[in-house]
Amino acid sequence: MDDLEPIPSLPPPAPPNGPPIVTRPAPPSWGLRALSGLEAGILASAIMLLWVALGCWLQGQSFWTIPNLLSATFYGGRMLRPDFVWRTFAGLALHFAIGGMVGSLYGVLRPSTWPAFTTSFMGILYGVLLYSVGTLWFWKRVNGMMAVYSTQTFVLVGYVLFGIALGVIPSRLRSLERHFLVH
Repeated sequence: MDDLEPIPSLPPPAPPNGPPIVTRPAPPSWGLRALSGLEAGILASAIMLLWVALGCWLQGQSFWTIPNLLSATFYGGRMLRPDFVWRTFAGLALHFAIGGMVGSLYGVLRPSTWPAFTTSFMGILYGVLLYSVGTLWFWKRVNGMMAVYSTQTFVLVGYVLFGIALGVIPSRLRSLERHFLVH
């Protein structure tokens, strides 16, 4: 047993021949980006809805004018009423569904390197684009009453607020990454 030789140790690793390798985390998946945009879009929809409802109220109209006009997409002219009825939920659902979808689209399209300020600033432009497409094209084809009503200035401001609120996407994305990605 004494004639066994010790196992030689491995030589130390060779020094690198080039610059150190810098690893960057992989960009977030489009699914997480879409989910963060969905969350931001729903939050932005709530802010926008409160703004336009306040605008209607300040003009002497019902707080429920916009949700009822959106409900008219499904129920027609009988939704042109000042009060809240169970069909108003259809307008609220449509508002939040559209807001979530366009927020999700923005979450996917925006570069993941944008900070919150840039995301909000570009969100303002996105909000104005949504206002233009909605007023000039979408609502004319889907619900003509909404197309007429959406030309009011406070509705445009609501779209701008929607875009600003999309600035929460970077923080929502970081939160989703912490919860869904294994590190």
